[in-house]
Amino acid sequence: MQRLFAAFVFIFAIFSSKGVAAEVICSKGEFYNLNTENCENCPSGSFANGTIYLSKCEPCPEGSYAPNSGSSECTECPAGTSSVSGASSLDQCSAYKCPSGSIVSPSNPDKCKICQAGTYEVHRTSCKDCPPGSYSNDGADECIACPAGTVAQFPTAPECVTCWAGTYEGNNRRNCYRCPAGTTSKMASKSIDDCTACPAGSIAQEEGSRKCYQCSAGTYEVDRKSCATCPAGTVSGAGAKSIDECNICLPGSIIVSSDDSGPEKCSQCKAGTYEVNRASCEKCPSGTYSQDGATECTACPAGSVAYFSGSNECDRCGEGSYEVDRKFCTSCPLGTIAAPGSKSINDCIICPAGSIAKDPAAEQCTECKAGTYEVNRTSCAICPPGTFSVAGAKSISECNACPAGSITLFSGSNECVKCKPGTYEVNRTSCVSCPMGKISIEGAKSKDECNECPAGSTTLIAGSDKCTKCRAGTFEVNRSSCHLCPAGSYSEIGVQLCKSCPAGSYNSYMGSSECNRCASGSYEVNRTTCNQCPAGTFEEDGIQCLACPDGTISEVGSNECTPCIAGYISVNNGTRCRDEKEVRKEEEEKKKEQQGISESNNLALYALGAVALIAIVFVIVFGSKNKRKARPSRNRKSEQAIKISLVPQKGEEQSEDVL
Repeated sequence: MQRLFAAFVFIFAIFSSKGVAAEVICSKGEFYNLNTENCENCPSGSFANGTIYLSKCEPCPEGSYAPNSGSSECTECPAGTSSVSGASSLDQCSAYKCPSGSIVSPSNPDKCKICQAGTYEVHRTSCKDCPPGSYSNDGADECIACPAGTVAQFPTAPECVTCWAGTYEGNNRRNCYRCPAGTTSKMASKSIDDCTACPAGSIAQEEGSRKCYQCSAGTYEVDRKSCATCPAGTVSGAGAKSIDECNICLPGSIIVSSDDSGPEKCSQCKAGTYEVNRASCEKCPSGTYSQDGATECTACPAGSVAYFSGSNECDRCGEGSYEVDRKFCTSCPLGTIAAPGSKSINDCIICPAGSIAKDPAAEQCTECKAGTYEVNRTSCAICPPGTFSVAGAKSISECNACPAGSITLFSGSNECVKCKPGTYEVNRTSCVSCPMGKISIEGAKSKDECNECPAGSTTLIAGSDKCTKCRAGTFEVNRSSCHLCPAGSYSEIGVQLCKSCPAGSYNSYMGSSECNRCASGSYEVNRTTCNQCPAGTFEEDGIQCLACPDGTISEVGSNECTPCIAGYISVNNGTRCRDEKEVRKEEEEKKKEQQGISESNNLALYALGAVALIAIVFVIVFGSKNKRKARPSRNRKSEQAIKISLVPQKGEEQSEDVL
């Protein structure tokens, strides 16, 4: 509208500047040409309705045409056809290309564009906005009126909005109107008739209130629009409908002033207190209680108590206790129990023999477990080691000693356990392992029942339940251990002695279970090793080495001798064969050489003897001269004897071993 007014002012200013009368208005189908200052016919394809002063004609809208100049309106295209804006002939009305709810795309005439929600399709050429009070979905060819109770306040609405509680829709589908004060409405209300008055005792102070609010205590409702305060000295309950409901306080309540200087109101005395002269609420003394709005306190029932003043309930005495003066609960004596709510000590019951009350507040008696016995109904003592008991034992005399050969694993046992094989019982309290080399059956009563292992066997550890034979290569010692057989001996499983290896066999290590025969060409030494027979000998049964017979030879480690070839004999103790002739020749030469050496030796000996004889004679002669002076006579027989001794006797052979 503002744009139209501005255009009018602009045109008026132009006309005034050219001296054109302001009241000149062209006829329908004409426009004022500013250049010629005349009214001229609108060209075909446009129109002018003459309602306002125009300086130009409007083009025919989409879906219409104007075939002649000077048209005051455009003719609509036949059904099922449409045209672009400014069409000037019927030929320009063509069949729809796009489906209903869509238009020819402005950017691409070969494609269709769906009208968006809040618009509708017109002649397949444009999407128009839905008017207020209606809506549309995508691809609509018409707009849908909003349902009653909903509105669409603005054009292009994609959906309708429900009127809130406290409002109503005014039959135009465009606006939600507020309900008057004192009334309210539900959501989607259709008219003012749906605005209902608040219930008596409640109000809606504002227009469009979503709900009614109850008048608070001490006030009353006036015209459903406000709550008035009760007169001084009176009070009312919440939701009072009129001043007639402002009353004095009921029994069990007192009048109090509001903290925010509001009206006085009645306040009900809380549980645990009672009302006194409508002026105060006093606490109930211990042993009594009260509920809300009480005018007096009630004594606790027998068996229950109120420990403190101001109690709103009584507590029943628990298990193992009884009530005293309704004010406290005291525990029953040890060894007794009591049910909940007991009224006196007479309700405390002594536990049966064999059971106890473990603590003062015990709910029930507990039977002493197996392995224990009852003491004064207050505790269960553990049976001594070596004894046991069944559940509910009444005294230590019911702790029974274990049978011989069995023990208790710990104090307080409920059963005895037989000593395992390989052990024996001591004082019914422990099982001791049998010594090495001895075993026992289950439940052995003493060390005497530890039996010695069979010969050739022992136990691996003390306390073993079985004997184990000494393995091959060992021998049993005192039934307590197995020792390794020494080198040169062996043993089978479970023996007391090791056997020496047979002649011609050996083993080099301790703990052998068998002996190895000496290899061919060797002989056994001390049953611990085998040495090879030297050259010139041969092995016989691995026991000894025999010299090879004449005419045969052998190498080291031989088990037989090899004969020399014809014409050869064995030499060097049977280690090699040589030509017999050469050997005999060498022997003759050697013999002669030895004879020559012997004769030379004999001559040397004779010369040496002569020299010695001369020396002796010289000594004798020289010595005799000296002795004659002292002793003139001399035994001549001694000289003769000496001479005779230095001369070989007849029949004795002279040699180099005899001086």
